[in-house]
Amino acid sequence: MKKPGGPRKPWRDKLEGSFGGHEFALEHLVVGYALEGYNAATIRRKLKQDHPDVFVEGINENSILWLLRRAMDCGVVSFNAPRLRELGDQLHEFYEKKFRRLVRFTVADDTICFRHARSITPFFWSVAADAIADCIEQVLVEEESAADANAGGPRRVVVGNTGGPAVSESIKPLIRRGIDPNFLDAHRERLWFLSLTSAGSARHFDCHSNYLAALLGQIYRANHIAVVNNGSDEADAREYGEVLRDLKLLIGGVGGRSGYLLNWCREHSVPIPAGMIGDVFFSPIDSSGQLLSFSPEAERLLAPLRLRPTRSELNEFSLREDKRALVIATESRGGAGQPAPDKSQILDRVIRAGHVTDCVLGGGLAKRLLLLHRLRPKD
Repeated sequence: MKKPGGPRKPWRDKLEGSFGGHEFALEHLVVGYALEGYNAATIRRKLKQDHPDVFVEGINENSILWLLRRAMDCGVVSFNAPRLRELGDQLHEFYEKKFRRLVRFTVADDTICFRHARSITPFFWSVAADAIADCIEQVLVEEESAADANAGGPRRVVVGNTGGPAVSESIKPLIRRGIDPNFLDAHRERLWFLSLTSAGSARHFDCHSNYLAALLGQIYRANHIAVVNNGSDEADAREYGEVLRDLKLLIGGVGGRSGYLLNWCREHSVPIPAGMIGDVFFSPIDSSGQLLSFSPEAERLLAPLRLRPTRSELNEFSLREDKRALVIATESRGGAGQPAPDKSQILDRVIRAGHVTDCVLGGGLAKRLLLLHRLRPKD
């Protein structure tokens, strides 16, 4: 990207832009400057100098990022999001050779245009959305193939999510993108989306597992089941258990020391397991990536969250070769004067422990994973 006083480096070789029919003056200008290779600081300066009629005081680099995101949301522009395939291949080969773990890595280029923004760029979420759609399609096809081999009909395919900001932002691009109607007609009767927890915040319900299960059900015109705490009857509980047993694809993230699970435990005085460094799919892990157990008292206090899968269920799930576990690994950029938290060690441990089959991550985190093992990342 262009830096003040330096040569301009267009990123048209990494992104292809196409404009829709909407007219949003400010968004159009931002997209146009971005495609010419200007960084966010320069875009702001050019907007102020050349287009005072649309410039708004208070716009900063993160505002430019937000405007680009809104342009994508409104259909002003669409991008083929960039991927760092060599880094993904390098990670795949390393973990297979060193730890015998077969993991499909999708690495998004998270440095383009907005290197200093504290928010994650919309290009990352577009790549993550592709990964979710690909995994859903693959598990459906795999189940069909298994049914044909066993001379039986295709079984129900269940996709569960644990919620959270990363999962939420990764699903939203699917709303705009849409799914092939022929694909929907062929699979929607046996496709189910399952909420795996009632954890969440009233002010951030768009990150709630219930909301996301229902949203995926709408996108795919398929079935969904939410987790409700209204004293639902035994029939509902029995149906939920039956659907959970058919869980084929698990979508979630990894939490660190400032993650939702640890924060919730601190706020509600829940005893934390000794040696806990973080969590995967809301299951606590130790420094080796092994799943930890909460004490009976902690289990009682955590009961309102209705967390699934349980430790034993996740261990069993991880051992099954016909199951998929997709982790969307993101990191916050840190506040002013605060260092960004590093999830590379936690992610490395859960991969080595076998809890992950698919992983979406940014280029910075991918490189730190390799540096943990003293490997030189490929450019």
